[in-house]
Amino acid sequence: MTNKRSLERRSCTEYFDAAVLDAFPKKRTSVRILDAGAGQGSTASYLRSLGYNNIDALTVSKERLDRAEASGLYRNLLYTALKAESTLCATGAFDAMICADGVFPDEVDPDAMDEMLRLVKPGGIVCFTMNAAQFDSAHNSFRLKCEDFISKRKWKLISQGITSQPQDSEKDNNNHQCAERNSSDSYVLVFVVIDNY
Repeated sequence: MTNKRSLERRSCTEYFDAAVLDAFPKKRTSVRILDAGAGQGSTASYLRSLGYNNIDALTVSKERLDRAEASGLYRNLLYTALKAESTLCATGAFDAMICADGVFPDEVDPDAMDEMLRLVKPGGIVCFTMNAAQFDSAHNSFRLKCEDFISKRKWKLISQGITSQPQDSEKDNNNHQCAERNSSDSYVLVFVVIDNY
């Protein structure tokens, strides 16, 4: 059976790829990508198999940073938390950002969303996964932050799907939004940045 994390990464990467190709046609090899929460390079490996090769890693874990470096899949390594202007990268430094291992409310501050927005240039893509039950919670600060960015025209939701344990291989993730979810389902959320200032 497919590992849940592996399924999330693969699904997130597929949504990400579709959005990036729409935003940057014919530029796959030069699109500058930040892999936020990079680990041993699984997401970067998927991205490289699709033709992307300008990928930077960001993580708060020294162990993960060492694994990312050892993988040889990344151009630059950033050892820092994803929070308000903590990365020391210029505003709009990246064409796209992916966080395929998920945004975990217990581990990541909602203000990380501000930094995600700041780092990606207008017209660029932000893609991440989050546990669906947590995201749908009435008081989820990440969902509220996403809605705030949408209402302020900072970014626009362009794609959303659900990763679940495989049950019916013929179902399309886009049609899962109304299906019942279990506690291990995750959303894949894809935004295009409108204004990062």
